[in-house]
Amino acid sequence: MGTADPNFLPKLYHNKGNLQFEEVGIKMGLTEVAFTMGCNFGDINSDGFLDFYLATGNPMFQAIVPNKMYLNMEGKRFEDISYSGGFANIQKGHGVGFGDLDHDGDEDLYVVIGGSYDGDQFYNCLFENPNPDQNNWIVLKLEGTTANKAAIGARVTLTVMEEGVVRKICRTVTSGASFGGNSLVLEVGLRKAMEVKSVHVQWPCKECPDQVFTGMAINKAYTLTQDNPTPTPREYSAVQFGKHQAEGPHKHH
Repeated sequence: MGTADPNFLPKLYHNKGNLQFEEVGIKMGLTEVAFTMGCNFGDINSDGFLDFYLATGNPMFQAIVPNKMYLNMEGKRFEDISYSGGFANIQKGHGVGFGDLDHDGDEDLYVVIGGSYDGDQFYNCLFENPNPDQNNWIVLKLEGTTANKAAIGARVTLTVMEEGVVRKICRTVTSGASFGGNSLVLEVGLRKAMEVKSVHVQWPCKECPDQVFTGMAINKAYTLTQDNPTPTPREYSAVQFGKHQAEGPHKHH
């Protein structure tokens, strides 16, 4: 079997600062051609490192390439878990969204499946996250006042204590990548961290001062409101997904 042409492999550009970028795709384990239509990123094992899902797609019926999931191995490389994780269905994928749909603290994944022709339709996929590692988490809903209400574009840095070591986890309030939308609520995996020391928010508006929030516990949900220094606890109770199938051309399972 021949080696793939590097020109057709996924590209990952490491931002080194000062508008300097280094292409590190192969070094990070991205060594297979990705025939991508929709894509997005999230943290499926709640370890604080962002993973990504590539939904394959092309109008041609001949375009049969498994959908791909890449697990972030502590920022050092990406591991292809498409088959081991049950993500490698070969039907075409489009809209991709990560979000904690059942409010149990980990991110689930919803993917719109099916091509552009009637004969290429298939069931949409809802992947329920079992969180086998039982990692810790925190959920943060940001609300702007002078910034936009949904705080889209806000940059957030969490400082946590994990096994005696200070760790920083960075997130941005965004819908994610293309062909789909992630939850605008930050569902942040903390791995084995037992303490959230602070949450630093850079609000997305000119001349808005940054804020630092404290006093939050792990495995809880909070609202962080601009100009209000006190986090507001949110009701966040797990629910069970229904196991029935809906009728119609785009069924769910």
